[in-house]
Amino acid sequence: MAEKPKDQIFTLPQQYVVDIIEECSEQISMIEDLLKDLISEKVFSYKKKAVLPYIAELVWMNHAIMKNINLELDTLVLHYNETTQEEEYIFTERSVLELQNYMLARWYAITELNRMSCTISLH
Repeated sequence: MAEKPKDQIFTLPQQYVVDIIEECSEQISMIEDLLKDLISEKVFSYKKKAVLPYIAELVWMNHAIMKNINLELDTLVLHYNETTQEEEYIFTERSVLELQNYMLARWYAITELNRMSCTISLH
């Protein structure tokens, strides 16, 4: 019987992980402000109704990204990369694939909001 292949591990620079968490927090804050603006307007047009699913998706994606990272950080393993001279976190293959999926889905939702002239970017 063939042996099950071992999961690969990946490293992500510590600062990159911190940047992802900060970006998620900023996006959640901007989404909250956008929701307040949408709700406070008297007229609730079709366009505004159309953006709500993307807003909900972005809230969920950002929380999912942070949850994924925090689960990995609970079993924190740091690695010093002598080539880059940076501290790096070690992530499981499963976590990296999930992060990629969440971040790609988040990008598509942001792109769709931008297409509808609704942005969550800082100006």
